[in-house]
Amino acid sequence: MLYRRPYATDWEPLDLDTAMDMVADRVVETRRRTWKWEREGIRTARTGRPAAVGAGLALLAGSTCKSFGIFAAGIASAEDPVCTVGPQRGDAPHNAERKEPR
Repeated sequence: MLYRRPYATDWEPLDLDTAMDMVADRVVETRRRTWKWEREGIRTARTGRPAAVGAGLALLAGSTCKSFGIFAAGIASAEDPVCTVGPQRGDAPHNAERKEPR
Protein backbone atom coordinates (compact mmCIF):
# COMPACT_ATOMS: atom_id res chain seq x y z
CA MET A 1 0.00 0.00 0.00
CA LEU A 2 1.16 3.54 -0.64
CA TYR A 3 1.10 6.37 1.90
CA ARG A 4 1.65 10.08 1.42
CA ARG A 5 2.59 11.96 4.56
CA PRO A 6 0.89 15.32 5.20
CA TYR A 7 2.38 18.07 3.03
CA ALA A 8 4.61 15.56 1.20
CA THR A 9 4.71 15.25 -2.57
CA ASP A 10 5.96 11.66 -2.83
CA TRP A 11 4.27 8.38 -1.98
CA GLU A 12 6.07 5.77 0.09
CA PRO A 13 5.37 2.04 0.44
CA LEU A 14 3.74 0.97 3.69
CA ASP A 15 2.89 -2.53 4.85
CA LEU A 16 -0.67 -3.33 5.94
CA ASP A 17 0.19 -3.91 9.62
CA THR A 18 1.80 -0.49 9.92
CA ALA A 19 -1.14 1.16 8.12
CA MET A 20 -3.68 -0.51 10.41
CA ASP A 21 -1.66 0.53 13.48
CA MET A 22 -1.63 4.13 12.23
CA VAL A 23 -5.41 4.10 11.75
CA ALA A 24 -5.97 2.59 15.20
CA ASP A 25 -3.66 5.17 16.83
CA ARG A 26 -5.56 8.00 15.17
CA VAL A 27 -8.93 6.62 16.24
CA VAL A 28 -7.78 6.23 19.86
CA GLU A 29 -6.21 9.70 19.94
CA THR A 30 -9.31 11.34 18.48
CA ARG A 31 -11.52 9.54 21.00
CA ARG A 32 -9.32 10.68 23.89
CA ARG A 33 -9.46 14.29 22.71
CA THR A 34 -13.17 14.49 21.87
CA TRP A 35 -15.03 12.02 24.11
CA LYS A 36 -17.75 13.57 26.26
CA TRP A 37 -18.34 11.57 29.43
CA GLU A 38 -21.46 13.52 30.33
CA ARG A 39 -24.13 15.28 28.35
CA GLU A 40 -26.63 17.49 30.12
CA GLY A 41 -25.68 15.87 33.41
CA ILE A 42 -26.28 12.31 32.16
CA ARG A 43 -23.35 9.94 31.98
CA THR A 44 -23.01 8.82 28.35
CA ALA A 45 -20.59 5.91 28.77
CA ARG A 46 -23.00 4.03 31.04
CA THR A 47 -25.32 2.62 28.38
CA GLY A 48 -24.92 1.52 24.81
CA ARG A 49 -21.15 1.19 24.87
CA PRO A 50 -20.99 -2.17 23.06
CA ALA A 51 -23.28 -0.83 20.35
CA ALA A 52 -21.22 2.35 20.00
CA VAL A 53 -17.98 0.37 19.74
CA GLY A 54 -19.54 -1.95 17.18
CA ALA A 55 -20.84 0.96 15.12
CA GLY A 56 -17.43 2.65 15.22
CA LEU A 57 -15.66 -0.51 14.10
CA ALA A 58 -18.20 -1.03 11.32
CA LEU A 59 -17.66 2.54 10.14
CA LEU A 60 -13.90 2.10 10.17
CA ALA A 61 -14.10 -1.22 8.29
CA GLY A 62 -16.49 0.23 5.71
CA SER A 63 -14.37 3.28 5.02
CA THR A 64 -11.24 1.14 4.73
CA CYS A 65 -12.95 -1.19 2.26
CA LYS A 66 -14.22 1.78 0.27
CA SER A 67 -10.71 3.26 0.08
CA PHE A 68 -9.26 -0.02 -1.14
CA GLY A 69 -12.10 -0.38 -3.66
CA ILE A 70 -11.50 3.08 -5.11
CA PHE A 71 -7.76 2.43 -5.26
CA ALA A 72 -8.27 -0.93 -7.00
CA ALA A 73 -10.71 0.61 -9.49
CA GLY A 74 -8.19 3.32 -10.32
CA ILE A 75 -5.47 0.74 -10.95
CA ALA A 76 -7.82 -1.32 -13.14
CA SER A 77 -8.87 1.67 -15.23
CA ALA A 78 -5.27 2.80 -15.63
CA GLU A 79 -4.29 -0.65 -16.91
CA ASP A 80 -6.95 -0.54 -19.64
CA PRO A 81 -6.36 2.51 -21.89
CA VAL A 82 -9.81 2.16 -23.44
CA CYS A 83 -11.34 3.15 -20.08
CA THR A 84 -9.18 6.26 -19.65
CA VAL A 85 -7.96 7.52 -23.01
CA GLY A 86 -11.29 7.28 -24.86
CA PRO A 87 -13.34 9.34 -22.40
CA GLN A 88 -10.52 11.88 -22.00
CA ARG A 89 -10.26 12.39 -25.75
CA GLY A 90 -14.01 12.88 -25.92
CA ASP A 91 -13.75 15.74 -23.40
CA ALA A 92 -10.82 17.43 -25.16
CA PRO A 93 -11.42 21.09 -26.15
CA HIS A 94 -10.80 20.45 -29.86
CA ASN A 95 -13.72 17.98 -29.83
CA ALA A 96 -16.13 20.44 -28.18
CA GLU A 97 -17.74 21.49 -31.47
CA ARG A 98 -18.46 17.85 -32.39
CA LYS A 99 -20.14 16.97 -29.10
CA GLU A 100 -23.84 17.41 -28.58
CA PRO A 101 -24.88 19.46 -25.54
CA ARG A 102 -25.55 17.46 -22.41
